[in-house]
Amino acid sequence: MRQLSVVVPTFCEAENLAVLVPRLCQVFTDNSLNGEIIVVDDNSPDNTVDVVRKLSESHPVRLIVRTSERGLSSAVIAGMLAADGEVLLCMDADLSHPPEDVPKLFQAIAGNRLDEGVRSTSFVIGSRYVTGGSTESGWGLGRWLNSKGATLLAWPLTSVSDPMAGFFALRHEDFRKASGTLDPIGYKIGLELLVKTNTRRALEVPIEFKNRLHGESKLSLREQLNYLRHLARLYRFRFPKLTRFVSFGFVGASGAIVDLLMFLLLLHAGLAAWPAAVLAIWMAMTSNFVLNRKLTFAGHGYGWPREYLAFCLSCFVGAVVNSGVRVGLISALPWFAQHAWAAAMLGILSGLAFNFSLCERFAFRQSKTNPMRERRRILQEAPNLQPPETSAFAHASGDVTGAQRGSWLFRGFVVLAVISSVVWARGLWSQTRKPTERLQPTATEPSRPLTSMAKAKSNVESQSSAKGAATTSARLPLNSHLGFGFSDIDIEQRLRADARYLASDELEGRGTQTAGIDKASEYIAREFAEAGLNTNSTERGAFHEFPLLTREAVATVSQVTLQDPHSVLHAIARGRDFSSVIVPKPKQIAGVLVFAGFGISAPQLGYDDFADLDVRGRVLVVLRSEPTHANWKTQSNRSDAATHALLRTKIREALGRQAAALVLCDPKSGLNVPADAPDLLSIDLSAEFPSAGMPVMHVRRQVLCELLSKAAHFDLEQAEAEINSSLKPQSQVLKNVSLAVRIERPKVSRTLKNVIGTIEGQGPHSSETIVVGAHYDHLGYGGWGSLEMTGRREIHNGADDNASGTVVLLEAARQLASLHHQKPLARRVCFIAFSAEELGLIGSKKYVQEPWFPIESTVAMLNLDMVGRLRNNHLTVYGVGTSPIWTLLLRPLAKEYQLGLQLREGGYGPSDHASFFERGVPVLHFFTGFHAEYHRPSDDSDLLNYRGMKTLSHVITELAWALSELADRPSQSTPRLELAELKSPTALGDVVGMRMSPAKFQLGVQLSPSEQGVLVRGTLPHSLAQRHGIRSGDLIESINGQRVGTPAEAIAEIQKHARQESLVVNVTRNGLRLKISITE
Repeated sequence: MRQLSVVVPTFCEAENLAVLVPRLCQVFTDNSLNGEIIVVDDNSPDNTVDVVRKLSESHPVRLIVRTSERGLSSAVIAGMLAADGEVLLCMDADLSHPPEDVPKLFQAIAGNRLDEGVRSTSFVIGSRYVTGGSTESGWGLGRWLNSKGATLLAWPLTSVSDPMAGFFALRHEDFRKASGTLDPIGYKIGLELLVKTNTRRALEVPIEFKNRLHGESKLSLREQLNYLRHLARLYRFRFPKLTRFVSFGFVGASGAIVDLLMFLLLLHAGLAAWPAAVLAIWMAMTSNFVLNRKLTFAGHGYGWPREYLAFCLSCFVGAVVNSGVRVGLISALPWFAQHAWAAAMLGILSGLAFNFSLCERFAFRQSKTNPMRERRRILQEAPNLQPPETSAFAHASGDVTGAQRGSWLFRGFVVLAVISSVVWARGLWSQTRKPTERLQPTATEPSRPLTSMAKAKSNVESQSSAKGAATTSARLPLNSHLGFGFSDIDIEQRLRADARYLASDELEGRGTQTAGIDKASEYIAREFAEAGLNTNSTERGAFHEFPLLTREAVATVSQVTLQDPHSVLHAIARGRDFSSVIVPKPKQIAGVLVFAGFGISAPQLGYDDFADLDVRGRVLVVLRSEPTHANWKTQSNRSDAATHALLRTKIREALGRQAAALVLCDPKSGLNVPADAPDLLSIDLSAEFPSAGMPVMHVRRQVLCELLSKAAHFDLEQAEAEINSSLKPQSQVLKNVSLAVRIERPKVSRTLKNVIGTIEGQGPHSSETIVVGAHYDHLGYGGWGSLEMTGRREIHNGADDNASGTVVLLEAARQLASLHHQKPLARRVCFIAFSAEELGLIGSKKYVQEPWFPIESTVAMLNLDMVGRLRNNHLTVYGVGTSPIWTLLLRPLAKEYQLGLQLREGGYGPSDHASFFERGVPVLHFFTGFHAEYHRPSDDSDLLNYRGMKTLSHVITELAWALSELADRPSQSTPRLELAELKSPTALGDVVGMRMSPAKFQLGVQLSPSEQGVLVRGTLPHSLAQRHGIRSGDLIESINGQRVGTPAEAIAEIQKHARQESLVVNVTRNGLRLKISITE
């Protein structure tokens, strides 16, 4: 089997073939390709056939002459079916596609790199429109617009920039699999194959598109119309259900026109309005039926009488759904009552989707034959039938995928129709009930009083031992305040809007190193102010700022200095004088300079820059590209010689010779780069050479020439000129001249912000503070803390963790501000959105260290973390053992809101409430549970339970109000330490087969060895490690000042200390060094 088959479709191309075939064969010879040329001619009236037959006598050319069929696309298919090559390549005969670029396309398919940037793929296009590609001058504006317009029309089908190209290559096996579905019209066979082989992304190799050498173009208006027909076929293939739906919609629009015209005509003829309307509707339905049967559902159904009856019934159901959705939306949602046109549009779309689904399933139903069962039947009847992969069965899965993709549109409208109909029916039912039985309030009235708060206060005050316990009035209902409505719809809409913004890609996952976290803090501060909170409690406004010192995730070459024989240092600046191509791990490297010409070792070609040259441990200086000497240029036409000019080849050569560093410099001439290319390379090959301990830098030529001249009295230009003129290496060691390179991860300091808004209390307890908090930071683009196993850098939007807690915090602030407006609170309520929680509760720890309001007068802290996935009304609440008041407050709330509470006593845990509990503040932490999207990019806002979040906002509001109205501040109690999940005294013993004494420290961590230190693989629930903020992924560097390198060393160091002693653990987390003090 040959390596390559080149298919050339022809019609009157005799003159061009006489030039093309010899040039192609020369390309085969120069690149050692076992190839063939297949010319498919459509019975040309000129002497094309004779020319090809003459050429076949001395060249590997086969001729196929077609007399009964014409067309470029079918000619290409015929040629490929007859081809014998592993790779199939199509090109035009008019020499608009350079034959010399054929190896580029072939090597990309075959998996070899002929040039930098070309990688193995399954479909390669010679493109005019990628960087480096071009068209020869002479194209008029009309031709350019025609090409761009055709490309734009094909954009939904493929992402390539030049789908119109006729110069492409693909694997023979891929063509065979798709050949059973090929049905092209016109000349764009490349686009047909891109779609039918299910190639979503193809590699595009830049070429210069030449003007036709001889003859005239075959492009005509007829071919352009054929292209539009071809596009329609491809859209039907890729998006079958969606195209039918669009066609159904256009037919429906035409029916509306028929309806209107016939109604007016019948009225003009003297018919009464009622019968005129009925006849017009019937004629429109008949017109729609005929057109749909002909266009939308051609080939479907069981006969027109049954189809016509089912179609009419489907239209009736669609009309009912249309009206039901309109009325349901207008009656259920006030916004639609004010924007009836929007309800009408959704009604039309829902009715259309419902009508379409019914017509597809009943009126024009396809045969019930199961395609897989039919396939088995055919194969049983003809067991020797071999090419199932070339039949339509081979592409059934691709078609189903397109259908499934399109079906979501219809499912959405159907679900909307069903929900709206239920709402409509419920609204009609509620209107028929007795006035005393109607639900209160309506959407425009104030929401119901939160009566459970009063019950909770009564329970608490009746059991309070404090004398003079104040009695408070009954709870006021939530009324509109500062433009905020508090109906269920209003609240859920605000929660949804807040969550969509905070969990949007614009905020970059609210990572502490992103600009998105600053946008989030500004948004929260603005919402606090609009809710009526005081955001100017101090001169710092709404922001409690604190510094965060981290290291960059990626190492950089921070300093490069050259030392001459007189110990004089010459420094060059990063970005101005040099750029980094490969940066290894942080280190300091120094070595003697060695000039090695072009860095080429090719003794078989008569040239070797490394002959008798030892570069081990030295800094290598080489020129990019290759010599310009005529003898070398003759050799470099061979593919094995051309690779020596490549950047990656020079890097591999330096690595193989164990150089300490590689310095690249541009030659004076011979570097084939675009005129507008930057002076310094802007590529990073560190990932491609992950084990390289050698930095690679590109130094500006003028800078390097001056440095070498001053320090070593070495003339770089003269050495280069000597190589180019004589083709003799000029390599030498530059004695007593060394280069030092410092690689480090620079420290970066940035300011983070807790966002604070307050409602000031009035009365004797106004100096006491209730804190309601939630952290608003997340993981940014992933990295440390991410559970996504792909390793890709993706935005982690953190909708549940913890945009959900943040938006419930905002909503509770609005509700409590409304209540305060009606009846002032007795205690201050401080709403805090914490930052840097994901890095170890840093924001909340900073606050309790530098509080705006004394911690001693902070009476309680309510924390919200991951509260967006309330399932079956089950809510977990931690910290109920930190004060006896909590169960008394929570029980009536659970009953009122029908919540199933899972109560946990402990006040410690991996969230911000732990920082307050450590300072003696009673805490509650609300949590709705883990899920598959936790700490993954898929944690998006459309998965949140907004109704559950609305319920939780009421719970937090009532709790804060009840705490404010208590006669005495909540008393603190010590919770029972929950270690029920610990199976052994410490999980450290599980790692190295040891059990620790109960008198010793029991951290509750699982450790693993790593290159950087001791890795924390996990922490056990309620353990000392978890309570003090040690997290999975932390690297333990030292314990009480003693460095540890293995889990055994860490355990031995821990065992030195008794439980009553303190332990200081230094860890690195996401580039941040932390000191964690641990006490029992």
